[in-house]
Amino acid sequence: MTTANTTITSKAAWSRQDQAAFLLAATLTVARLFLGAALGLAQDEAHYWQWSRHLDFSYYDQGPGIALCIRLGTLLFGDTPFGIRVVNTLLTAGTGWLAYRTAARWTNSQVGLWAMVFLSVAPLLAVGGVLATYDSVQVFFWAAALYALTHTLQQEHAAGWYVVGALVGMGSLCKVTMLLFAPCVLLFLLLSPTYRKWLATPHPYAAFTLALLLFTPVAFWNARHDWVNLRHAAALTSRSRGAPPFRWFGEFLGGQAFALGPFLFLAELFVLIRFTRRTPGIPDEARRFFGAFGAPILALCLLMSLRSKLEINWPVPAHLAGLMAVAAWLHLALPTRFRTGLAAGFTVPALLMSGAVFVPDVLPLIGVRSPVTAQKPLEPYGWSEIAARVQQERVSLERKGKPVFLAGTNYRVNSILGFYLPDRPEMVALYLGTRRDQFGIWSRPQEHVGENAILVLSEKDDEAERLARQVFTRVEGAPSAVVTRPGFIGPIKDWRIFRGYGFRGYDPDRFADGY
Repeated sequence: MTTANTTITSKAAWSRQDQAAFLLAATLTVARLFLGAALGLAQDEAHYWQWSRHLDFSYYDQGPGIALCIRLGTLLFGDTPFGIRVVNTLLTAGTGWLAYRTAARWTNSQVGLWAMVFLSVAPLLAVGGVLATYDSVQVFFWAAALYALTHTLQQEHAAGWYVVGALVGMGSLCKVTMLLFAPCVLLFLLLSPTYRKWLATPHPYAAFTLALLLFTPVAFWNARHDWVNLRHAAALTSRSRGAPPFRWFGEFLGGQAFALGPFLFLAELFVLIRFTRRTPGIPDEARRFFGAFGAPILALCLLMSLRSKLEINWPVPAHLAGLMAVAAWLHLALPTRFRTGLAAGFTVPALLMSGAVFVPDVLPLIGVRSPVTAQKPLEPYGWSEIAARVQQERVSLERKGKPVFLAGTNYRVNSILGFYLPDRPEMVALYLGTRRDQFGIWSRPQEHVGENAILVLSEKDDEAERLARQVFTRVEGAPSAVVTRPGFIGPIKDWRIFRGYGFRGYDPDRFADGY
């Protein structure tokens, strides 16, 4: 079915754009699989691998979706970086293809292909296509729900609403913000004269009910764990830290410019604002659809950034529709003579930024020599060296005759050591002036009273050292685990190691610093 404002690509045969999109998706998938096998883990990936070792209905941060993906990959390919990432990489290929098909159905295949290109080069999404994170899995379900909704509306298939509801529910098991898909649907239907009639039927409401039913395992887990997800979310959204007005607002905008590439992000903001009114060359229903699924989430994050620090990945689903909107504006609303230059201006800086993330050795060549500035690109490097240094201290302390446990003060330390140490031990969480996390649910520190420990900190932390002396009879500093990399000034990692003798036990309510 074709509406007055919608062009649907023919199903009879693949167009040249279909073939190009498939070739792009296949090529990117091969490159991502290679990178996924070659790169060390990010600390968050190691954390989600820990989740996959302890399968449950939910976890401290989010639901079980990423844990299930990692568990499937490691069952097939072992506990390796490739095994951890392979399912995520295949889902990312699906995300690109679904975004292409969705944009094509609302406009045409050329727009869909450009949307796919923009999604492929934007640094946050490019990195997310390799690393195993719950954002990448959620983005797949968001893309799938966008396509299913598009097909449902354009083909007038009432049963399609339940496919949308199921996809939203499954996405919510990866990240709870997937449920924001529902108000975006409501906004689009309210704005659309063509599709508003669905609001008079039970199907959208029943579909959302289905999504909520699929989300119930997460709610059940939280009810049994003192609603820790809500406590954690409240802590994350109130991190003002006494900052001056607009401090976090500016940081959020800068973070999104890095996430997409500066010119691509500026174009997205411009186009989403432009699409609030009729735009020559753009089908009305297309601009409403892209706007309804792009602008509200970005606007919500902008409002939240007025009072709190936000993570760079929070609005990532909005960029699917946002970049579709940019592609539509570029291809349909602008004169042909401007398209090539602007497309290159949007794409090339984002592509170069993505490349620098995956190949950080190029950064010193352009003057970036500070490990602090290059912290994220350098994160996957040096873990084997750190683990070897920790293992050396562990073996040395075990020679004194008492049992030795391994402890860190946050999930990053505990997760990465739990993966890279030779026996992949269960780490113990000691929150010494640090925030609680999932390891607090798994750890049983009181079972180790009287034992010795190797305590590892990922940075100098005088408060943690002071508190450590209260929970151990005696604490000695050991040589740090230091990692360097050619071209960078100073160590890229400098982890502090301590020998703790005679663990006294500790009360997390006394020593932990919130959620």
